[in-house]
Amino acid sequence: MRCLRAGIHFALPAASEEQIETSKHQSEFIKALESEGLQLKEPKAQEHTYETDRSMTWERYPVMATRQDKLDEL
Repeated sequence: MRCLRAGIHFALPAASEEQIETSKHQSEFIKALESEGLQLKEPKAQEHTYETDRSMTWERYPVMATRQDKLDEL
């Protein structure tokens, strides 16, 4: 399926459950998406860490004291 090849693994239908149940076309379309492997729900939330977001370097490296910090201790 093109969605999975393009990296789309999750989708939410815009129609409500009632609309999908009453419409034959929508229900068959939803069944086809599910049978091809597309998950029609929201994915689990990923916690932001250095592994998922490389701009979060402050979690990866310890905070080193600066010269000013050391002078303030005197």
